Amino acid sequence: MLRVTAADRLRHGAEHGHVAVALAATVTDQPRSLARQILATMDGLELQWLRDPDTTGLVREWDTASQVLFGPPGA
Repeated sequence: MLRVTAADRLRHGAEHGHVAVALAATVTDQPRSLARQILATMDGLELQWLRDPDTTGLVREWDTASQVLFGPPGA
């Protein structure tokens, strides 16, 4: 249910001119799919971090994963 809510918020925000959401609309025309990918990626990274926080840099890993999902900054 959370992924549907996130996708709906992306769509609603883009329709109403919210800057962050409008930016997300430039990434994909499939917000539900993007919402699933973001949540799945964060869930996996968080699980790895919870299991071994000394060797998993959550922020560093998210920075890398977000570049795969959204492209490099400024691209």
